[in-house]
Amino acid sequence: MPKSKEELLREELRAVADVLMKLLQWGITLMVSLETALFFIRREVLLGEIQSGRLKPGEELQPYRYYMGTAFLCFVAFVMISFTLYNSARYRHYRSQLSQVGDSGITDYVPPRFVRPLIRVLIVLLYVAFPIIDILVRVIIEVKVKL
Repeated sequence: MPKSKEELLREELRAVADVLMKLLQWGITLMVSLETALFFIRREVLLGEIQSGRLKPGEELQPYRYYMGTAFLCFVAFVMISFTLYNSARYRHYRSQLSQVGDSGITDYVPPRFVRPLIRVLIVLLYVAFPIIDILVRVIIEVKVKL
């Protein structure tokens, strides 16, 4: 017996919601891993610069070298934001179709209108927080060294 349109839509909604949750989990894991890797890469580059005599002990890594890593973090954050927002739009699309079909009489919870843009902003902030923290760490270190 073929499945009804409502059953197919509910299955698709579950699958898209699962993909969304995994995207968020793995996206944050990726960002944390990249930030950790950048710390160790920057440390090794700094030690190499000191050993080669280009920098004196106690000096910082050149800003352009530091911000190359930050730019890479921004790129990865942009990619993850794009994937997440795309899947979020797919979820909303299928959910709107389900509300039109609704043969079973089950009504889904629809969040208030102000929540939807808030969720999108929070998703963006979740990923953008890593490059922002990376820049703040550089600024705080510069201020601390200059004092």
